[in-house]
Order: sequence, then C-alpha cells, then structure tokens
Amino acid sequence: MGGFDIYYVTIQGGVIGSNLISLTDINSSFDEIAPSMIDDTLFFSSNKVGGIGGFDTYYKVINSKSGIQNLGYPVNSEKDEVGLKKAYSDYYLTTNRNGNFDILNLLYTPVTYKLNGVLTYRNDGSLAPNHLMYLKDKDADLIIDSIRTDSFAKYTFNAKPNRNYEFTTLNGDSVYEQFLIQTIPNQHQFDYISYINGRSLKQKADSLNAIWALEQKRINDSINLYSLNTKFIVQYDFDKSIISNKEKLVLDSLIKKLLFLPKVFVSVGAFTDCIGSYKYNYLLSVKRGKAVVDYLVKNGLNKQRIIANGYSKKYTISPCITKYTSKNKSLQQSSRRAEIVLSETKKADWATLELERGKNYYAIYNSSKVNINLIGKSNINKDSSNISNDRITLKLKNEKIIKLKLNLAKQDSIKMVQKLAQIEAKQLAEQKNKEKALALANDLRIKDSIKNANYLTALNFKRDQIIKEKLDRARRDSIKDIEEAIVKKALEQKNKESALKLANDLRIKDSIRKANYIAALNLKREQILKEKLDRARRDSTLIAQVTASKNRIKDSIAAASLKTLSSKPNQLKAQKDTVEEDMSKEEILKSLEVLAKLKLEQERIVEYLTKRINKKPILIYVNSDSVSIEIYDNGIHDNDSVSVIFNKRIVVDKQELKVNKPIKFKLKVDKDSKNNELVFVAENLGTEPPNTGVMFITEKSGRRQQVVLSTDMTHNEVIYFIRIEKQ
Repeated sequence: MGGFDIYYVTIQGGVIGSNLISLTDINSSFDEIAPSMIDDTLFFSSNKVGGIGGFDTYYKVINSKSGIQNLGYPVNSEKDEVGLKKAYSDYYLTTNRNGNFDILNLLYTPVTYKLNGVLTYRNDGSLAPNHLMYLKDKDADLIIDSIRTDSFAKYTFNAKPNRNYEFTTLNGDSVYEQFLIQTIPNQHQFDYISYINGRSLKQKADSLNAIWALEQKRINDSINLYSLNTKFIVQYDFDKSIISNKEKLVLDSLIKKLLFLPKVFVSVGAFTDCIGSYKYNYLLSVKRGKAVVDYLVKNGLNKQRIIANGYSKKYTISPCITKYTSKNKSLQQSSRRAEIVLSETKKADWATLELERGKNYYAIYNSSKVNINLIGKSNINKDSSNISNDRITLKLKNEKIIKLKLNLAKQDSIKMVQKLAQIEAKQLAEQKNKEKALALANDLRIKDSIKNANYLTALNFKRDQIIKEKLDRARRDSIKDIEEAIVKKALEQKNKESALKLANDLRIKDSIRKANYIAALNLKREQILKEKLDRARRDSTLIAQVTASKNRIKDSIAAASLKTLSSKPNQLKAQKDTVEEDMSKEEILKSLEVLAKLKLEQERIVEYLTKRINKKPILIYVNSDSVSIEIYDNGIHDNDSVSVIFNKRIVVDKQELKVNKPIKFKLKVDKDSKNNELVFVAENLGTEPPNTGVMFITEKSGRRQQVVLSTDMTHNEVIYFIRIEKQ
C-alpha cells in the first residue's frame, strides 16, 4: 500500500504457504515494519502521520473491533521506536532516543479487573437477553468494545482499575440510554445489576399477542363477511307478515354483508306453520316474502338481485299439528319464518339451493345473534340503514387502528436494528475521525494548490501571449520603438505582479474586473514607473548585454568585409547598418527572454517558500566544504517530479524522480549554517501520494549519509547542512 507493508503466510502441517496476505487494516501509505505477536495482540512500528515522532510503536488486538492504538509516551518518543519483543515475562524495545539505536528493557505488569453484570428492565424486573451494548472508556473518550448479553442476560469484560466506563444501548422503546460503571482500586471482582427503561420483552410479547388475537378475529370476521354459507332467518308472529324491529336487525346485518358482495344474488323463501289451509298459508307466505323484499329494496338493494318464493306450510321445522290450540301455536313458532340465502347464480330459488347444498351447509344468523348492547335502547327505533352504516364505519375504524398497531409492533425490531447500526457507524466514524479529517484537509489543500497553480499558469500563458504579440510588433519597428516597447512591457509586468497580489488579497475572481483594475492602475502609475524603469534600464545588465552585442556585431562585420569595403564602400555601409540594426533587435529579444526566465524562477521560489508550509528542518552535519547530492525515487517509480531550492536559488527544476537513475548536483557548504538551506519541493504527487524520495549526501572523504524525504502540495521538506571541523 506504500513504503514497507506487513504480510503474513499460513502454516499447515509444518508447511509454510506460498501466498503472501496483506494486513490491509494495518498497512498504510507510510512504512509499517517490525511486527511481533504477544498473546492475541499484534505490535508493529510505523512512521505514519499522527504519531509522536519518527517511528512509533502501535498495537491492535486481533479479531477485535477495537482499532489501532499508539502505545504513547513514555514508550514512544520524538525519535524512532521499533521492534517491540517479548521474551518470557520481559519486554524489549529498540530506539535511537539516546543517539544510536539501543535496546531498552521495559517493565510491563498489566492489571485488569473482571467485571460481571446482569441487564434487566426497570419496570418489571425481567431479564434482557441477547442485548447489544457498546462499551466506552469515558476517561479516554474511546469506544473499546461491543458486548452482547448471553441467554441469561449476563455480560462480562476485562476492565482496568480506577477507570470510568460508559455503556450505551437501546432501551425497550428503542431510545438511547447510558449507564456508568466505575472500577475501584484494589477490588478485582465486580458484580452489577444494570437497569434499562422501556417495555420489556415480556410486555412486548403480551402486547403483540393481543394485537395478533385482534387481527385474527378481524380476519375471521372478514372471512365470514365474504362467505356465502350464512343463512339469515326472520321470524314472524302468528298469522302476521309484518317484520318487527328486532327482526329488522337481522336484515340490517344482511345488508351490511351485501355491501362487500356486489355481484351476489339473494334468494328468499317464506314459510308458515301447519295450522290452516294450504291456500291460505301460501298467500301468507308470499306476503312474508314480499315484506322481506320491500325492506331490502327500501334500504338500497337492487330488486333485480332478489328472488322470492312462498312455500306455504312445506318445509316446516316443528312437528306439524293442524289443530288450532294456543299450545300448538307456540310450538310451531319456529316454522313461521323467512329464510334468506346467497348465491352466485342468477335465478336460483331457495328450494333449488337447499336441495343442492343441504342443511349442514349453512351457519344460522337470526335475532338471537344480534348484539343489542352495540345498538343501545335509544337507537332501536332509528332507521335501519343508518344503523347499518354506523356499524360499518365503526368496523372500518377499528380495523384501521388494529392495522396501525400491528405495523408499529412489527417496526419495533426494524427500528432497533437501524438504531444499533447508527450507533456502530457513529463509533466507527469517531475512531477514524482524525484520519479522515486529516485526509480531507490534505485533499482540500491539494485541490486549492492545483487550482492556484492552474490560475497562475493561465496568467503566465496570457502574459506570454501579450509579450509575444508586442515583441512581434517591435521587430517590425525601429530600435527606438523596441526600446519604448521594452519599457511598456516592463511596466505591464510590474503592474501585473501588483494586480495579482491585490486580486489575491481581495479575492477578485472576475477576470474582466481585474483587467479594468489593472488598466486604471497603469494610468495612475505610468509616469512614476516609467521614470524608475528608465533609470533602471540605464544601469541594468540588459543595456550592458545589448551594448556588448552591438560591439561584437560591429567587429565581426568590419573583419568580414575589410576587402569588400575598398571596392564597394557605400553598399557595405548600408548593409552593415541593416545587419547591425537586425542583430541588435535579436540580442535584445534574447536578453528579454533571459530576464523573463529569471523573473519566473524568482516568482516560483517565492511561491514555494510563502504559500507552502516548511516542515521541521532536518540537520545534516558534514566535514567538507562541498557535498555531492543524489536523489532517487523512494520504493517504486510513480512519476514523482520535484524541484530543489538551495539558498533561495533553484538548482533542480521540475525533474522526475527515478529508482535507477538519480538526480545529481553539488553544493558548496558555508561555515554559516544559515547559508546552507536546501528546500525539497513537490511539483506533483505522482500515482502514489505523497511525493517521497531518498537523498544520499557524499562528502569529499567518501563518507555518505542517507535522508528520506516526504512532501506534498502544501508542505516542503527543509534540510540544513552544518559544516563542522574534523575531530
């Protein structure tokens, strides 16, 4: 994953496996070295960001959710600590904190307490088995483990003395709760009874059973409501065809059921007792059937769905005695009736259905099944259709309430799982928060650096285009025009630098506004800058270079045309003046390019040293007055490019680091260490950030030293060479 990584292989039957397996949760883009196992804990050393300094020793408990931990001070220091080992009961550590690497003997006697507890619900004292809890070391503000109670609601863990532990869990109502446990010195056994609030598992089970019972009753009622096997029976008084209010409730129940069965037909059979003639009883049975039909039609049932027949004194239920007596009249009450059945077939009369289905097919519904208490005495005389509608509304409302409670009960477990997952995600985020924040900050700084670099590149490109266009015009003009163009270019360059600084300070992003501002600034300062540039131009190296170039051109022309001068003096003079003028322009342009490059180099140096953060300097002690430098890519070739600044001068400009071919240069080492500052600058991050390299310093005596360099787009590596006398 970058630098040194740690791998492991399996050993089976004494045979070492050939497949290297990377410890992906341990390795990083930095160096991880010197692994060792002590009991169930892996110890290793790493120079990753976030340590105390150099290589630090870390540990991780295998097969545990706890993260990687730094052993901290005093085991780790600002120097390098590597190779923690255990031999019997002694621990050994290699470190260079006292200069060279030495082996230290560590005294380590860990003390732990065994903590036992039982988790119960406070409201009824019942146990909470298989309940997940998160354990936090409150003093270190760190989640250290997750614990689940066993089938007897017991839990246990090894605790350190004199510590405060906080348990976080969801109570019976899926609400977060915390409870604290404090370990006391000199007490090695702890037994606690821990309480949580909310509904216990028993209460939830009882509630759920009640809801399921109501739901099952609703399902059974629905099945009965939609079935066709119910026979509705209306009773009549002796020699009467009028339907009493009590018997109308039976028909109301039928009407309610028919609301859910819009395609079902109704068959009505009306009957009398045995007293009287057949003809009289037939007419009476027809009247009784017609009374049922009229009531159903009055309450909204389509007459086309009803078939009614009178059957006189056929199909009697009670013993048939034709003699009229008061006793016989009461005995035959059950035969004075109308039976209403349901059918999916149109024009199927009662007698046909009775023959096909048989008497055992039906469930009887009569006035004895009507619940008067649901209606109330004051409502008996209400219109039957209103009573039916009220019952339907009440039934639907109850069904909605039961369904809502059932859904809430089913969602309890889902909410519990979701909230526990949120807790676990939160704890994992807290453990990795620092690394993620650092990585995010680095990403943002890199993006800002790239954005700034792109912006500066665009400005430089635009400036180069303007300079090139004006230089082209200057080549077509006289030397005087060229000199004026030079002054104007220098003026524009100076103003661009000032405008760029002002734009950065004010965060002006609109290029048109910046251009207008620059133009205004040019008008105000043109006279002052022109005078200063005129004086500078008279004293600058540019004038000296131009003058020297003119003299060289004159001498070369005079030497080359000495013989031709005598024969064609006038022609040679004109040619000489033309060449002199052209070459003077060329020399001036070359001088301008040199000055532009020097200007860009100084701008880059200023940018590297002012816009990036210099890391803590590395001190290199040498005996000679000069050293040879070789810089290689560290590890693998990943297209890293670097620049090197020595004493505020670029000695290596955007060169690619390679593994097999170094960047070479020599440096003079002054006795004053302030004059020996080397800055290692990353030009990119390559394919494997950060930008790392290895630098070898070779003195005249042949003595070599090695330094590992690591930079990114926001930090520079700084090295001071300190010259000392030989001892």
